Amino acid sequence: MKQYTKFKLKQLKQSLEFGDVKRAADDFNVSTTTVQTALAGDGMTETHRAILDHLEYMVSQAKERKARILAAGKAEFQRQKQSNPQ
Repeated sequence: MKQYTKFKLKQLKQSLEFGDVKRAADDFNVSTTTVQTALAGDGMTETHRAILDHLEYMVSQAKERKARILAAGKAEFQRQKQSNPQ
């Protein structure tokens, strides 16, 4: 079982994008207050742990998506640079 320290919870909260809390709340059919309580580390229940695991997954997916977009942008820049040497 994962251990969520205050530091890890703070990092997770800072890594979230706008709307992630609402999406997680909708995915678990809970209120956003419940998600915020989980992020605060108050009263760790199984539901809170599941929410935090889900939020970590959402953050990792966002990082992967950003990396793919960045790689595609770099590749396009290189193509344009090669096709238009000046």
